[in-house]
Amino acid sequence: MKIKNKMLKRKCSIHNSRLRRTFIFKTVFITSFIFYLPLMLVADSYISTKSGQRFFPLVADGRSARLCISTRDYPGVLRVAGHLQTDIKNVTDVKPKIITDKIFGNNVVIIGTIGKNPVVDKLIEEKKLNAEDIINRWDTFGLQTVENPMPNVDKALVIFGSNKRGTIYGMYDLSTQIGVSPWYWWADAPIQKRAELYIIPGFYTPGEPKVKYRGIFINDEAP
Repeated sequence: MKIKNKMLKRKCSIHNSRLRRTFIFKTVFITSFIFYLPLMLVADSYISTKSGQRFFPLVADGRSARLCISTRDYPGVLRVAGHLQTDIKNVTDVKPKIITDKIFGNNVVIIGTIGKNPVVDKLIEEKKLNAEDIINRWDTFGLQTVENPMPNVDKALVIFGSNKRGTIYGMYDLSTQIGVSPWYWWADAPIQKRAELYIIPGFYTPGEPKVKYRGIFINDEAP
């Protein structure tokens, strides 16, 4: 009888463990969808695989524009810049260089948070960036092409956020647009390979996210 009871308890334990794993997976899966939903709702793509007048060459002729960041920015922003670097490499087989606290090159990608990146702040001060729809907004980002942003730079793609999360969302939005699905890690979604990538001139923003706070709650127990 004791052996049967032990076997029964073991079966119940295995069953409950499977239920917990299934619940955790579904919770994380659904939450990740909510997390990326603002990024997936940008209706118009600003990416082109062919060059055009005043287009910004993100990757062209086997070369990628440099990613320029500031060490004054948030650690999370610096980390996700590395994710963007990897995503561009996975799509085009060309790995861009990340440059800190410097801006040089004919075409550069400037990534920064308002108030934490001196280059972004200066471009806003000089009215070269459309920051009215970004500044003081919640988790909001903008992507904008700028011609002659500074001496010795022909074109720049500026990814700038109202706060840390805004800048991070901007980088992930670019990853989505070039062909890296938000489900790449969660569901093994394949990456779309492309030889060249261009940014169509203009200013792009999805506005403030519809969901203010995002989180994963495994159960309703206190920490």
